[in-house]
Amino acid sequence: MALYDRNYANQSSMNENLAGQGAYETQASTDMRAFVKQTYQLFVASLLAATAGAYVGIGLVSVVATWYWGFIILELGLMFGVYATKRKAGINLIMLFGFTFVSGLTLAPLLSHFLGTPAGAGIVANAFLLTTVAFGGLTLFAMNTSRDFSAMGKMLFIVLIVILYL
Repeated sequence: MALYDRNYANQSSMNENLAGQGAYETQASTDMRAFVKQTYQLFVASLLAATAGAYVGIGLVSVVATWYWGFIILELGLMFGVYATKRKAGINLIMLFGFTFVSGLTLAPLLSHFLGTPAGAGIVANAFLLTTVAFGGLTLFAMNTSRDFSAMGKMLFIVLIVILYL
């Protein structure tokens, strides 16, 4: 299965046929629910892979800290690999979970540092809470707008690369 199966050309002709029958709203909301469900499943699975990477990395924090830039380069390579294999079923999921696992590994030295401070657990919990609120708010916005955000993919990929370098 591809990460996202979007066939807009076929979908628009199907929606035109359904619009005359009064079933357009039902079909559109069903498609949206299916898409959001698939997105959330991949998101949760990716978070689990990143969490596993962070747990492994905290146990091996001295190794990760020593080879930190090697892990960063591997993470960037996997990120480009995710993009390059986005249409190859199976391989794209392996690349995605590899990327998120290595992302968890690279977070291990930072997590280890903050968890060692007196307020560290609160800092990590606040970061988790704010991320959850932002993700939920953006999801609600995306589900309630009629705008198509698929054209923003390349720009957001470039922004991701810039953020990783900062």
